[in-house]
This record gives sequence, structure tokens and C-alpha cells, in this order.
Amino acid sequence: MEILIVYSYGQAVRNSLLSQAKKMVNKRTANEAWDKFTEAMRQIVKVPHSEIKAHLDAEKEAKKLKRTRKSRYAAFRAVNKNG
Repeated sequence: MEILIVYSYGQAVRNSLLSQAKKMVNKRTANEAWDKFTEAMRQIVKVPHSEIKAHLDAEKEAKKLKRTRKSRYAAFRAVNKNG
């Protein structure tokens, strides 16, 4: 009987230790994920506004030229349907 009690107590301690270890691992991976997120946000915020604005303006200009080319081509095709 004493062996069974000791075994079940040891089993309970083992299960408790395993659950605590799992919680610690989950907490560590959560902290690692949070640290990665924080570092990514720091990198994003570190970019100056003027650089972002310049990139967006260049992208907008490229889209505008692309639309203009398409509309010119469409107009050319409409005028020259026969040939």
C-alpha cells in the first residue's frame, strides 16, 4: 500500500512539474513572439516620414503613367479599328 501511495504521489509531482514546464515554455515562446513583433515595429517606425512619402509619390506617379499609356492605347485602337 505504501508503495502505491509513494508512486501516486511521485506521479502527481511529476505531472505538476511537467505542467509548470509547459507553462514556462509557452510563456517564453509568447515573449519571443512579442519581442519579434516589437523589433519589427521599431524598424517600421524608424523609417523617416519623408522617405515613406517619396516612395508613395513615386508609386502614385508610376500608376498614373500606366493608366495614361493604357488609355492612349485604347484611344488608338478605337480610332484605327480597321487596321
